[in-house]
Amino acid sequence: MEKKFLLIMKIVTWVIMGLGVVLLLLVLLNGDNLAKVTEESVNSPILNNYLYLTFIALGIAIIVTIIFPIINAVTHPKQALKGLLVIAAFVVVGLISYLLAKGDSSFSVQELNRLNTTDQTVLLVGASIYFTYIICAATIIVTILSPVFKHFKK
Repeated sequence: MEKKFLLIMKIVTWVIMGLGVVLLLLVLLNGDNLAKVTEESVNSPILNNYLYLTFIALGIAIIVTIIFPIINAVTHPKQALKGLLVIAAFVVVGLISYLLAKGDSSFSVQELNRLNTTDQTVLLVGASIYFTYIICAATIIVTILSPVFKHFKK
């Protein structure tokens, strides 16, 4: 099953790369018409094809990202439990980040109006920053402690 899937993904990847090369050649051949940034050049069918190809590649990536873990979870249930624990850990870190950011709002109404934003946006940005800090700190700690634990395990 995995070999067939990998073969299919290889073929799809080569097809997308081939289409990209063809579109690149079209742009190079018609580049004089697209050199000046005008409404006509921005709405060029040649450039729109790049967008369609990008959307197709993104759609395939999303589908594979969703389907492959499901197949893996069915074939390896013990690893699925580990994956669920990792997802649960991310949710907990997300909640902690949100709660830390909720108590940290120090913008007045005038400042929010001047920045043309809302308090909800400030809250989400703050939570994202805390989330990034926590994940980075955890990564650094795991990177440092992993060799230590391996040394004592032997």
